[in-house]
Amino acid sequence: MRPIIYGTNKNDTLIGTGIFGKYYNNNGNHTYYFGDGDDIVSAGTGNDIILGGKGVDALDGGEGNNSIFGEDGDDFLSAGAGDDTIFGGNGNDNITGRNGNNTIRGDQGDDNITAGTGNDTIFGGAGNDNILGGDGRNTIRGEEGNDYLTGGNGINILFGGLGNDTLGGGTGQNILRGSENNSLSNVEVDTLIGNSGKSLNVFYIGDSTRNWYSTAGLNDYAKIEKFNAATDIILGGVNIEAQNFFTQTFLWSGSELIAKIEGLWASQLESQFPTRIF
Repeated sequence: MRPIIYGTNKNDTLIGTGIFGKYYNNNGNHTYYFGDGDDIVSAGTGNDIILGGKGVDALDGGEGNNSIFGEDGDDFLSAGAGDDTIFGGNGNDNITGRNGNNTIRGDQGDDNITAGTGNDTIFGGAGNDNILGGDGRNTIRGEEGNDYLTGGNGINILFGGLGNDTLGGGTGQNILRGSENNSLSNVEVDTLIGNSGKSLNVFYIGDSTRNWYSTAGLNDYAKIEKFNAATDIILGGVNIEAQNFFTQTFLWSGSELIAKIEGLWASQLESQFPTRIF
C-alpha cells in the first residue's frame, strides 16, 4: 500500500518511509524529509522546506515562499506562486520557476530549467544545462559545462561561464556574455545569437582593460549570429580591429581572434567599443 499523507494547518514535520508516497500540504509551514523512494509533494500556502532524498521526486512548492532540495535522483521541481529557492542536487533535473521571484540552482547534472513570470536568478551548475528565460527580468548563469541559454520575453542577462556555451536572445531585451567578467576565457568558443533586430541585444566580448577571448589565438572566440547593426551593440574589448571575409566580419586584437560576426560586413558595423564596464 503506497502512503498518502496530508499535512495540517499547523507546522508539521513529515518524514518519508523510503517507498513511493504522496504528500499534500494544507496551510502550515511544513518540513519534508524523504529517503530512497520516488515521492510526490504538493505544498500548500505555507512556507515549506522540502528535501527530496535519493528517489525520482516530483516536488511542487505551492503558494508559499519555499526552499526545495531535489538532492539525489532525476527530479521534477516546480516553484509556486511565492518566492522560492530551489536546489536541483546531483541528478539531471527538470526545474520550473512559475510565478514568484525565484533563485534556482541546478547544481550537478545536466538540467533543464525554465524561468517563470517573475524575476528569477538562475545558476546552471556543473553540468551541460538547458536554461530558458521567462517573462520577467532574469539573470541566468550557465557556469561550468557546455550550456544552452535562451532569453525569454522579458529582460535577460545571460552569462555563459566556463565551457563552449550557446546564448540565444529571446524576444525581449538581452545582454549576452559568453565569458564571466571576473576571468579570462579558457580556450572556449561561445556562440552568441541575437534576434535579428526584434529588440536590443548587447554582446559583451571584454571590458575596458582586456579581451575575454585572448588566450589561444584562433581557438577561442565569440561567434556572433543574427546581429542587427541598427539595433544591437557590441561592447568591450581593447585595440579591436574589424576585417572582412566575404559576408563575415572578424574582430581582431593583434593576432588574437576575439569575435566572428556572421552575415555582416565591416562597413555595416556601426557599434563602438567604449571603455565602460557593464
